[in-house]
Amino acid sequence: MKCTVTLVCLLALGGNSPASAQEQTAPKAETTLPALPSTPSQATRPTVIHVQEVTLADSYETDFRKERPTVSSGWLIVLRARADVLAPRALAQPLLLAQGEGWTESVEWFNHGFDSGLRVAFVPRTSAAARAKDALAKCRIWFGAPGLPEQLDAQRLAQESALADAAGIPMQRISTTAAALGLRDRAALVGVAHALVARHAPTEAVPEPAATGAPAASK
Repeated sequence: MKCTVTLVCLLALGGNSPASAQEQTAPKAETTLPALPSTPSQATRPTVIHVQEVTLADSYETDFRKERPTVSSGWLIVLRARADVLAPRALAQPLLLAQGEGWTESVEWFNHGFDSGLRVAFVPRTSAAARAKDALAKCRIWFGAPGLPEQLDAQRLAQESALADAAGIPMQRISTTAAALGLRDRAALVGVAHALVARHAPTEAVPEPAATGAPAASK
């Protein structure tokens, strides 16, 4: 039997167990999810409202690709999209993808965005083309066919690119909206991403860990 929450969902949300991830990704019992939309399509294209370049001193291997390529830089982004696209699904859901000239990436995400209509995500730069200075000069970010990001490989990414072409998803210039940020490692990246979630989608924010140690003495 497959777990109802994928490993990628757990890692994206910074949870420590399948249960904690499900608390963040699963809808409330009384919530009725909208039907899964047809993707890719012009109607389901997200709007990019925040872009910030990030570099990491310590690299990591992304779990949003089957090959697990190494990541040492990328872009933190905030997207506005339709609720039916962002709805938390038990398994396959529209894949979040980014593409420029000579590169295609599986985009990591930190919240589903169903309530707020806003999703905080990270576009990793896993190739030389994606790390080029003008990599965002001609770029597109879109929701592809439903699937599991941890199963994405180069062949599937090429297929998703062809589907986006057929759907008429255009390339466009995407500009950064905040100063570049240098961070130590993925843990620091997750911390900044969760701060963005708290700002843009507060109902989906991950609670701060409880303080440890003896309580302060009462006066």
